[in-house]
Amino acid sequence: MLEYHAQLIETHPFESRWWSWPIIRTPIWYYSGTDLPAGLSASVVSFGNPLIWWTGVPCLLAACVMAFVKKDRMMAIVFTAFIFQFAPWIFISRATFIYHFFSAVPFLILSIVYVIRTLTESGTVSRKVAAVYLSSAAILFAVYYPILSGLPVAKDYSDALRLFSTWHW
Repeated sequence: MLEYHAQLIETHPFESRWWSWPIIRTPIWYYSGTDLPAGLSASVVSFGNPLIWWTGVPCLLAACVMAFVKKDRMMAIVFTAFIFQFAPWIFISRATFIYHFFSAVPFLILSIVYVIRTLTESGTVSRKVAAVYLSSAAILFAVYYPILSGLPVAKDYSDALRLFSTWHW
């Protein structure tokens, strides 16, 4: 499998390199609605929740430090799994896509949960702050749901969701 991916030479307008996946630099655009009434758009775009992905890597690093300090070996499984899902893509030179990062995201989420739990148990962060973060992540999913699912929405709405010039839909 590694040999196949390492030797395949293709290009694609939505390809993205491994380092750009956690920052969601280039989502992959699968579908654009046609024959819609004026002012509406519909797209299916594949990318992650910015609030989860953008806090995921810092939380992975923080969880690593916290687990080391607490001598919590259970998190070693999470770190190892993340590395095994993500690191091989560093060595792949062919066109890669953001969806290659999806298998690593559950381990980012586990790291976020570990950091939240550690900070709330120590009293460093209140449960209300944690609830605000988690609620915000759920709300952000709802905000982006039309772009993820192909639901027709006002073009102005979908355009307002673009955070980078590399986000196309």
